[in-house]
Amino acid sequence: MTYKTLICDTAATGRLMACDALKDTRFSVVAEVSNGRDAIESFRLHRPDLVILSLTLPDMDGSEVMEEILAIDEEAIVIIQFAMGQDSRARACLGIGRAKGSVCKPYTPARLLKVLDEIFD
Repeated sequence: MTYKTLICDTAATGRLMACDALKDTRFSVVAEVSNGRDAIESFRLHRPDLVILSLTLPDMDGSEVMEEILAIDEEAIVIIQFAMGQDSRARACLGIGRAKGSVCKPYTPARLLKVLDEIFD
């Protein structure tokens, strides 16, 4: 099975890091966006199986975007990408049971795939 994936990160390098990690895997990228509003709209449009979402976005907090996506589909699978120093914010997203996993940037493809394998296997 191929899982449709939405990637949301302000930085092009962050989006590229996720895309590279997913290349030649069971995850296909259906959209790449750089802000929260576009992430929500792309989620509505594409109904992806997976959202890889940065906590820091120019227009909204990543946790707010996650909550809006989960209001659209409470079964949505959201993985939080975060930078060093944002550990407590990432743990808060995981702690309330809303995000299904997290990765600290920069990460290796193997690290992201390990998190995804734990969720999708």
